[in-house]
Amino acid sequence: KVENSAIINNSQFGGCEIYIDTNFKITGSCYINGSYRIIQTDYAAEKDKVYTATLNFDNKVLSFYVNKQLIGTYSSSYDVATPANNTIWVIGQNANGLTADGTDKLSGNIYSVFMHGEV
Repeated sequence: KVENSAIINNSQFGGCEIYIDTNFKITGSCYINGSYRIIQTDYAAEKDKVYTATLNFDNKVLSFYVNKQLIGTYSSSYDVATPANNTIWVIGQNANGLTADGTDKLSGNIYSVFMHGEV
């Protein structure tokens, strides 16, 4: 399963995530000022193709890149909300609290993850 699959996630009414949506679009999202701020490609991800996705928030602008190309931005004077239930970062599926909840499992490969700053 590729569609509706989490790549890296700690979003539970807070936090951020990178995922493949139900239309196979590569999506980056952070929960800012009471809503998920979603930025996504306008094309579907292709099977067996490698993508590099980068989600960045510098406390002013949320930026999402795929294959080094800027997909979109969202400007805000608010910070990313803390996830509910002390949700941890999970790679390859969704999380709720201190455990992966078994939903939105990715059937694919994740070659590397890099996190920097306050995570």
